[in-house]
Amino acid sequence: IVQYASAGDYESVVSCLREDLAGALTADQLEEAWSGTYERVGAVESVKSVSLSGTADDSTGEEYAVAQVICRHEKGSVLYTLSFDAELNLVGLYLK
Repeated sequence: IVQYASAGDYESVVSCLREDLAGALTADQLEEAWSGTYERVGAVESVKSVSLSGTADDSTGEEYAVAQVICRHEKGSVLYTLSFDAELNLVGLYLK
């Protein structure tokens, strides 16, 4: 996911979304939301750290794995928060 996003391959990122979420986000929307960050920090250089945790949705009880990936870019660091369901489908993605 990080490689796709940092390479500007937003179509591939969106294709990883779980089927019921696929219509909620387009590649163009993701590009609009994230391209400013990539313009500011430049290309990804390395992964600094990865932490994994689990959580559950309070209303449904569905469990998720959450990966927080900190990447070093040319001009700064970016925190990617990626959430996956039990089948490892992408159900959440945030960039900070």
